[in-house]
Amino acid sequence: MKTILIDINKMILLKVVEGDKPVRCCEYWADILIPKAEFYICGDTGRELARFTLMELQMLYNNTAGAVAVFRDYPRAIEMVQVCIDKFEVAKLTLGDLVKKLGKPLKDQDFTPVKEKPEAKAKQVGNIPTRPKAGTMTARVWEAADWYYDQQDDKDLTSKELRDEVVQACVLGGVNSSTATTQFGKWKKALLAS
Repeated sequence: MKTILIDINKMILLKVVEGDKPVRCCEYWADILIPKAEFYICGDTGRELARFTLMELQMLYNNTAGAVAVFRDYPRAIEMVQVCIDKFEVAKLTLGDLVKKLGKPLKDQDFTPVKEKPEAKAKQVGNIPTRPKAGTMTARVWEAADWYYDQQDDKDLTSKELRDEVVQACVLGGVNSSTATTQFGKWKKALLAS
């Protein structure tokens, strides 16, 4: 299995690492290549890549491959990102080489969770649904609905195909089909009200 380093700000693949302590190697590469930027480290399996939305996978593929591709289905997007990863040159430097290249060892990270204040829930105005909090499963449905709706030429909200595509993409992304159907309805109602 390969471990990959992604620049989250630019949504581009930076390094592919194999071998001993690949996650730690990716942390060093991140500190070398993008010391002030946000990064993400994960494996190259479909399950690991399924954490990204369809839009994020498309951006990752296009920015890394230098292409302009539009993916309509989630499995195809994951497959194309995996092809891109397979074509990417595997980093050859060992952990010792990376310590020398950086000039210092990285500090061990303290992953003690920080207590945060809970965010106030968005209140529904009348009967118009409000957009779910970003990063949630329900927000994924709204993002997918926005994306598929933008891809339509005729912008038909009543299209059964639109609903089916959104629900199918969300289910493949790990969202329960009932949740996807309900949230699509709320998304549609909110869009009609605006």
